[in-house]
Amino acid sequence: MIRLPGKYALLMCCFILAVFLASCSKDNKKPVHKIKEGKYSVLLQGFSTPEAAGKSVDELKSKIKDSLAVIQFKQKSYGVKIGIFPTSFAAGKRGFNLFLDSLISSYMIVKDDSVVFDEFNNVIFAARYEDIPSIYNFDLQHKKYSLSWYKWGNRVFSINRSWDNQKAFIAAAVGMGWKGGFPYILDAKIYLYDRASNNMQLLTELGKGVQLFTSWQTDDTFRVNFTDLDTFKTSLLTQKIFKYDPEGKLERQDTVKYDLLKDGFPLPPAEAIELNSPDGRYTLEIKDKKNSTEFYVKDNDSDDSFFAASSKRKLYNAVWSDDSRFLFMVTTYFRGMKRQIPDNAFSELIVYDCKSQKAQRKFDKSRYKNFMLRGGLLIFDEGFGDSSKIIFYDYVRDIIYYTLAVPGGCGINSIPL
Repeated sequence: MIRLPGKYALLMCCFILAVFLASCSKDNKKPVHKIKEGKYSVLLQGFSTPEAAGKSVDELKSKIKDSLAVIQFKQKSYGVKIGIFPTSFAAGKRGFNLFLDSLISSYMIVKDDSVVFDEFNNVIFAARYEDIPSIYNFDLQHKKYSLSWYKWGNRVFSINRSWDNQKAFIAAAVGMGWKGGFPYILDAKIYLYDRASNNMQLLTELGKGVQLFTSWQTDDTFRVNFTDLDTFKTSLLTQKIFKYDPEGKLERQDTVKYDLLKDGFPLPPAEAIELNSPDGRYTLEIKDKKNSTEFYVKDNDSDDSFFAASSKRKLYNAVWSDDSRFLFMVTTYFRGMKRQIPDNAFSELIVYDCKSQKAQRKFDKSRYKNFMLRGGLLIFDEGFGDSSKIIFYDYVRDIIYYTLAVPGGCGINSIPL
């Protein structure tokens, strides 16, 4: 038998006692986990001990089905990780919905153990800085806006976001307007804006022209139609069509000629009307009457059709929510026989709920040309010029979440004129 000197025996006993007490205390604490590598989560922070964070976990367990774990976020600081998501946008969407449901009061998005840019929470829009249309950011959670990008001689003409909100194509020009009965655009440019890094990359210098249209042709193809008078024959128009991938790489360039006297100015690409819901269950049916248009929603499961709305205007656009429950329709008076909203023409924005089988809200005080869906929010422009503003409508709860008004006017894609 080996005998230890007295002082070593005492140290050994203290060590064994410390290990025993530590193992006992673990039974009364929530386990501390590391965030899964390469994935995104919603983070609640500000807990000084694992026990305080664990109490928050216990309160959330009965209310949500997401995975919950206590993590050590910083030295002597703990947090609660909610869910595991493939992108910052998906994590931000979940966090914002929990915030709207008053289940959490404040949150951030993390990847591994680092705070990252919340691609869902931050919404870019156009507003004036020193009287030049520029790029601003709106923080959904805190209802605050700030300047993101401004450059002298670059008046923001349009904003086109990628489907995941990581990038945006920006069209800008030194000036635009009308001269001698013709529209003009001076020194037009196309930029690619990276949201997380706030970096603006110049892609193409278009120069001067008379027309500029920008749109997403598909989720993977961004399209620019730039038109100018023909150099040799002014009755002809030359339209250059640029197609980019989501990373800003120019994949194709085409040229089309138009006879101005015969064809007039080219029209912008028409909005694609979504007649069928994403899950295929519902179909929008349109019935033209003598002085009005009636809209019905057909339930393909039961083969029954339900009256949705009636309007004296024609259908301009229709979009469904991702879960197929809500249908958003824009109706307007067309310019002649062309499906185009005339300048300053009032239109209607109708929100139909397939679950309750009724139109739950109708907006009819402006030209509702520009709108987008983000999570449970319908975001759209209202008003014109200096009085234009952006409405954030929570269509799930049928409430106006916020009305954003900025001096000089603002819009989600451009400042409505």
